[in-house]
Amino acid sequence: MFKNLKLWQKISLTISILLIIGLAIILIIAINDSRKNTTENMENRLMEMADSRATVFKDYCDDYIQYELGITGFTSVKNVLENPDNKSYVSVAQNDITAAKEMFEALEGLLIMDKDSLILCHSNTGAIGSTIYTDERLSILEMINEGVESSDDNVYVRGITVSSSTGDLVFNAYAGVYDSNKLIGYVSGGFYVSYLKDIIDNMAVEGLEGTETYVINLSDNTYVMCEDEEMLSTEVTDSAHLAAIEACENDVTGTVKNAKGADGQTYFLAYDKLSDYNFLFIVSNPQSEVYESINAMSAKLAGLIIAILVILLFVTIFISRSVTGHISRVGRIVYNISDTMDMTLADELKSYTDRKDEVGDVAK
Repeated sequence: MFKNLKLWQKISLTISILLIIGLAIILIIAINDSRKNTTENMENRLMEMADSRATVFKDYCDDYIQYELGITGFTSVKNVLENPDNKSYVSVAQNDITAAKEMFEALEGLLIMDKDSLILCHSNTGAIGSTIYTDERLSILEMINEGVESSDDNVYVRGITVSSSTGDLVFNAYAGVYDSNKLIGYVSGGFYVSYLKDIIDNMAVEGLEGTETYVINLSDNTYVMCEDEEMLSTEVTDSAHLAAIEACENDVTGTVKNAKGADGQTYFLAYDKLSDYNFLFIVSNPQSEVYESINAMSAKLAGLIIAILVILLFVTIFISRSVTGHISRVGRIVYNISDTMDMTLADELKSYTDRKDEVGDVAK
């Protein structure tokens, strides 16, 4: 009987251990599957966000360039470039430039300049008559000349630069004006990048409102769009963003796994390169925020498993003590009878003789 009791205790202990192991394995598998599915879903959603935002940015830049090219076809533009001293031509071109500026949102300015960068007409009349590129900046003018003449669409995209008049970041491009096959001047201007940032910031996705968007000018690896305005025009040093810059050299779109940010957090990160403008779009979201719901679920499951195990432990202990307590008491009585040969002690066994188990058998 005692051997059977010990065997039962061992079996109970083994079952408890196996149950603990089984529940732990189930918990680990459930958490890993949830993390895997969440990771895949997050990467796909971030890729969609990066692509949609990059598309909005590119389309706006494309529209602006087409807008500039359209102005180069104005007769007044060609006339003023061919006859810059003709006040009548200057007046007509100035009126056309002023009216055209109102047609494109977020425009900082619009101008007509000759090949030497002398401004003939400008939406800001105070700039008329000034020369943009002189002395050490003549190399920029040479770049513009070469860029326009070598391009297929007669446009040189200088990219996003700091405006000399407002200090704001503007997208800047130069559209060449030709007389026959001869380049005679440019239509140029720029739109505020902050305008596009407002549009992009309003493209929030349900459940990912905290996702941050960055745009990097790959020409000099500086930020041209980001959440922190103090970072604008500064060089990229964040290791996560540097990883995206490196990755985009091989794939124009993709994700970066376990990207470590400057703040020490690990991020989900997706990127999309605008090769036409040499810009890199990045969207990121902290993994801790993404896994917050999974961690909460894991904590609940772990708590439930612990509660089950505690209940099981108490039940096992209660049953064991209930069985062993009666057996120990009967055993002590039998031992005292055999030791003292006092049969009156057998009266203490009467309370057990009606039991239908091993304890009752021993008492009988």
